[in-house]
Amino acid sequence: MKIYVGNLSCEVTENQIHDLFAQHGQVQDAYIIKERGTEKSRGFAFVMMPDGVEAKAAITALKGHEFEGRLLTVSEAKSKGTGIKPQPDRRINRPRYTARSGNARNRHTPR
Repeated sequence: MKIYVGNLSCEVTENQIHDLFAQHGQVQDAYIIKERGTEKSRGFAFVMMPDGVEAKAAITALKGHEFEGRLLTVSEAKSKGTGIKPQPDRRINRPRYTARSGNARNRHTPR
């Protein structure tokens, strides 16, 4: 199970995160998300734990836990979307103004 860990101090290392979660079960991987150019921590990390029961126990135990002077935000990681926003249905010859749209005047009749 992939676990999100937020509100991390910039000084926290991946080994510290690994050791913190290893107290609650086997940790497959732990990595801190960093900025591209500077390699500075963005303040959150992901931890992979192969056993779902141990992962849920770690989430429960560490949610709100103080670590390096900050209260951790810990939850099951949400899957990242595809990044494609659905487009509205666009019909070519759709009338722009109708009586139901709040504009009582019909724009398609002569004045």
